[in-house]
Amino acid sequence: GATDAEEDVAFALAMAYYQFGDNKYKTAASNLIAKMRQSEFASDGRHKVGNQWDPYLNPSYVSPAAYEIYKEFDDASFWSKAISTNYNILLKNRNSSTGIPSGWADMNSYSPITGNNGYNFAGYDYDAVRAPWRWAWSYAWYGHSQAKDLSEKLAKWVSSKPAGQLYINMKTDGTANLNGEPCKSTGCKAHGSSIGS
Repeated sequence: GATDAEEDVAFALAMAYYQFGDNKYKTAASNLIAKMRQSEFASDGRHKVGNQWDPYLNPSYVSPAAYEIYKEFDDASFWSKAISTNYNILLKNRNSSTGIPSGWADMNSYSPITGNNGYNFAGYDYDAVRAPWRWAWSYAWYGHSQAKDLSEKLAKWVSSKPAGQLYINMKTDGTANLNGEPCKSTGCKAHGSSIGS
């Protein structure tokens, strides 16, 4: 399994239970959340990128608002620990000046790495674009101070830039090598994925 997909499916099942009140959704959500806890998270609550591999981190997989919901369906103390542990990763991964997260991160330093994005690039890729909305969601629903911090830091930098400079595949310092990789092969454009997030 890929942890990001599992997290979103588990959250959807929980929402289906809340919406329709049918216990089959509650059971399915509880079962999936427990399996995720056992095989896709470390004992300290750190997310893994899947149940069969754990070579590095992906900050965009971290979904604190979903973990809050999981507390209602599974081991609440574990999911509280997961929130704290993964916020620590997010805060250390973001660029200290821009607030931009990377798609993939080193397991120990939390710094950007090339990871599994298919090309030799460590920065704001198609995975990373999911992180800001997960932060905003966590702050909107639960008022997490860490989510506010992450969002405000990024918003301050974004508000100083024209939309045309909010590139996909930019470095976390906010620059893009438009004549180098990955821009030459896959493009570094400002479009819905990068601007919207």
